[in-house]
Amino acid sequence: GPYGPLALSPDGTRVAVQRTDGMDDLWLIEFARGTSTRFTFDPGTDYEAVWSPDGSQLVWASNRKGANDLYRRASTGAGEEQALLVSSDTKNPQDWSPDGRFLLYSLVQKGNRDLWLLPLKADGAAAGPPIVYLTTPFEKRSAQFSPDGHWVAYASNESGTHEVYVKPFPLPAGGGGKWQISTGGGYQPLWRHDGKELLDFSPESKLMSVDVSGVASV
Repeated sequence: GPYGPLALSPDGTRVAVQRTDGMDDLWLIEFARGTSTRFTFDPGTDYEAVWSPDGSQLVWASNRKGANDLYRRASTGAGEEQALLVSSDTKNPQDWSPDGRFLLYSLVQKGNRDLWLLPLKADGAAAGPPIVYLTTPFEKRSAQFSPDGHWVAYASNESGTHEVYVKPFPLPAGGGGKWQISTGGGYQPLWRHDGKELLDFSPESKLMSVDVSGVASV
């Protein structure tokens, strides 16, 4: 069946993908063996998986109870899946911080998509209530932690079209500034492993790259 969003494991050996095969579930594809294994089995739509930094767990969105909620499970498929964050608002996981302490996710309230953080314990369970990271009157999407965990790249339509921005993490007093990375539109920022370059898709679906060391603050 058709495939949805892909999420590559930290060690590059597996990929989590939404697959439509009678149901919209997550599957794990292992490259070395060429195997494809169903990971979720509920009747809802399961998608947008993110890996823990050590690759031992997956968090994903599921609408099995109505609005998108967040669930987690060991990436081996062992044990039962657990509800991580359940509410009446639509939520989608964005990224897991490199130190394992925070899950970055988007939250839709009153038609606006903002970025929030869920503190996590060492085992991946919630360690406290959600924390606002970035709320503005504009859409924010495709948020990603930098490899060193000190920055968050995201796409926003605040200029009238989607562009890629970078903000510090954690936010300093006063919220800190932001740096605009793209200039001709941008939708899906991805960090290079050394954190010195961002890859991004332009509105024409071209893969672009930019050095993040010499951009101006806006």
